[in-house]
Amino acid sequence: DNSGSAAERYDGFLEYSQTDQFLRFGTATSERMRLNATGLGIGTTSPNHNLHVYGTSGSITNMTVANPDVALRMSAYGSSHSEIRVETNHDLLFKTNGNNEKMRIEAGGNVGIGVSDPSNALEVRQDGVDVAPVMITNRNGADDDTTTLGFKNDDAGSGYVPVYLGTRATDASERVNYFFVAVADT
Repeated sequence: DNSGSAAERYDGFLEYSQTDQFLRFGTATSERMRLNATGLGIGTTSPNHNLHVYGTSGSITNMTVANPDVALRMSAYGSSHSEIRVETNHDLLFKTNGNNEKMRIEAGGNVGIGVSDPSNALEVRQDGVDVAPVMITNRNGADDDTTTLGFKNDDAGSGYVPVYLGTRATDASERVNYFFVAVADT
C-alpha cells in the first residue's frame, strides 16, 4: 500500500544488501537487527559475535532466555555493573564438559561447588581426590612467596579434618611456617 506519508509507508522494513552482504530489519523507521556473515546484531550494525546485543551508552541492555516456567536474564546496567539473574524461583547451575554440573546457586541463596544440594551458605565437595577441595592462596609477585589456608580430609581415618595455615617462600632460609589444626569430624 503506497498511501500515506513516506514515514508511514516505511514504519517496518526488511532490506538485503548484495554488495555488503547483510540483511537488516527495522521498525518505526529505525534499524533494529542486522544479520551478516559474522552473526546477528541487535542494537548494532556491525555484530562481531554469533549473537551481539548492544545498547546505547547509559542505557540498560537486557537479554532474556525463557520458557513459560523459567527465565534467565543477562543485563548490562549503564556504566555501573552487569548481572546474570534467574527471574523465577529456580536454581542457577553452571555446567562444563556437556552436562556435568560443577556449581549451583540455589534460589534460597546456598552455593554448592561439587554439591547439587548444598545445605550451607557455601558447601564445597570434591570426592575421590587427595587434594584440598578448598585452598585460598595469596601469591606475592614473581618469587612465588605464598600465604595459604587449606582444608583437607584426613586419609588416616583418625576422625579429624586438618586445617592448614601457613607461609611458604622459594628461598629456603625464609621457608615454611605452617600450623596444623585438627578439628574433630563429627
